[in-house]
Amino acid sequence: MLADFASAMTFLNAWAASCKGEAEVPRFTLDLADYFPPREFPDSPAHLRKLTSNEKKIVTKRFVFNKEKLEALKQVAASPSGSNVKNPTRVEVVSAFIWKHFIDVAKSENPETKRTFAASHAVNLRGRTSPPLVLENVFGNCFMSTTALSDASNAAFHDLVSKLRSAIKKVNDDYIREAKTGDSYLNDVSKLVSPIMNGELELCAFSSWCRYPVYEVDYGWGNPISFCTSFAPMKNIVILVNSRSGDGIEALIAMPQHNVAVLETQISLLSCTPTQINS
Repeated sequence: MLADFASAMTFLNAWAASCKGEAEVPRFTLDLADYFPPREFPDSPAHLRKLTSNEKKIVTKRFVFNKEKLEALKQVAASPSGSNVKNPTRVEVVSAFIWKHFIDVAKSENPETKRTFAASHAVNLRGRTSPPLVLENVFGNCFMSTTALSDASNAAFHDLVSKLRSAIKKVNDDYIREAKTGDSYLNDVSKLVSPIMNGELELCAFSSWCRYPVYEVDYGWGNPISFCTSFAPMKNIVILVNSRSGDGIEALIAMPQHNVAVLETQISLLSCTPTQINS
């Protein structure tokens, strides 16, 4: 409730630097409200709490996408078969792969489903403003969620990658400026609430922490050997972080228990048969 992950990492690095007696300690400001004054949200928190999953058993599982698996995903995303994605990023392909899994599971459970599937990504606003240093060291929740939409009949892997890229690119300096005083961002968010509550829209929420060196925070006892985070009791929540080796991605996913084995199987197939992603 107090801070996003960028702020948390600044705090942890400052703490570690102080513990080791370093001369340069990372600093931050507490004036985020000067840039984004408090606004009245269109829907009450009581309504939003209804979005908590009704699933009886939500589990949190760590999936590791190593260098080879990431390369297999990138090859499929950029393949000539109708793809307009050039140089897909690691975060784009892993997010699209997991999103596609949730769509495919929903289709298998109900082939006649008419639901829309949404993938939201938390976008750090630091570096996206002009000039980019305006928010660089600000502490707090300095992000916006952007959303890509797909239906069950149009869920080719490269299309999902393209939709995620377009949604994330939408959060630019103009969009951020308008959100400070206008209603476009709040309206975009509030439009999702009703269809989710009515079961017309299935949401998968992503947050990428891959830019942050979580395995390099050293309080003087050496680097961490493992990293994890707590989760709310909601399904289809995904946190992405760099693997300890630095060339892979760890995906921490909260999902219904019956989805675990299916996703494990799909990931195990990546290195040898990447074309199955589009099946």
